[in-house]
Amino acid sequence: TAVFNAESFLEPTLRSLLAQTFTDFEAIVIDDGSRDASMEVVERVAGRDARVRIIRQENTGIAGVLNRGLDESRGEFIAFLDHDDLWQPDKLARQIEALDRDETIGFVGCYSALVTPDGRCLGWRFGTAARGNVYRSMLFCDLVAGGSVPLVRKKAFDVAGRFDPAPEIRGRTDWDQWIRLSRCCGYATVEAILVGYTRGSSNFSRNYQRMADAGKAVLSKAASSDPEFDRQTLQRAQARDTFGVFCMGLADGEIALVGGLLRQSLALSWRPVMLSPRRLLVVSIFLIAKVLPGRLFSGFWRVVARFVFRLNPGEPFLPDGQSSVKNQNPE
Repeated sequence: TAVFNAESFLEPTLRSLLAQTFTDFEAIVIDDGSRDASMEVVERVAGRDARVRIIRQENTGIAGVLNRGLDESRGEFIAFLDHDDLWQPDKLARQIEALDRDETIGFVGCYSALVTPDGRCLGWRFGTAARGNVYRSMLFCDLVAGGSVPLVRKKAFDVAGRFDPAPEIRGRTDWDQWIRLSRCCGYATVEAILVGYTRGSSNFSRNYQRMADAGKAVLSKAASSDPEFDRQTLQRAQARDTFGVFCMGLADGEIALVGGLLRQSLALSWRPVMLSPRRLLVVSIFLIAKVLPGRLFSGFWRVVARFVFRLNPGEPFLPDGQSSVKNQNPE
């Protein structure tokens, strides 16, 4: 868990981590130069659970923190948990089971639900069911769908390399990593919503144009090492990713801001959107959101979320009592 000025988010995040039904893990919390009381929160939790290790360092940015975590880790598998996200109690157990079933799988994902800062579902579910050699699919869509989603065999990083700190891909560093992992090992998905992906005003990804530009940089990097990734394929992949950023902005309720991203996506290539019934449905939701008053759209969205994603907007992501920190001793 990378921490930077996260005191208002950390406690429920760490509670969801320490409430995992799979208990044989170390929790490495790296403070990346926080200037608030984040570490006081972590120290309070760590004092009740010997599995928590605290590391402090000067600010390096997310890639530097994740690579430091890889260096410090002693386990066979690596999971990442952003400082404001949540895990369902069986998240690790179900993903470890998937890795144990198939040695060719190097990393495993799941679905994530977008949640408010107080842990309530927004009604959107992200993630795609995928398995096996997903490299070509990963170029067109970040199948992992969230930094707190994957569980990775540590040895896979020895082949794929570490997180790239290049500034042009900042904000999409994780997608670049998943692309490289998918070139050297198989992928699997636990088809269940196991991660709460928190959306708040301080999210780096709220700068949608910057996220789209970073996505284009990630794809250009991938194309430079893949002779089969021609210009037309690159444009289609960039169109698909720009549409993905548009979807994030739509889920955030930023209707007035994201129309330009939809136009950018269609200008790059109309095919990824216009040939997909599911993406056309999302475009329809966007158009309805533009014309319906807020209260009417909220009612409409509740129906859509329940029918499409089996989620109830406003309901807590975690069951009552499941995220409480317990006095646990792994010994």
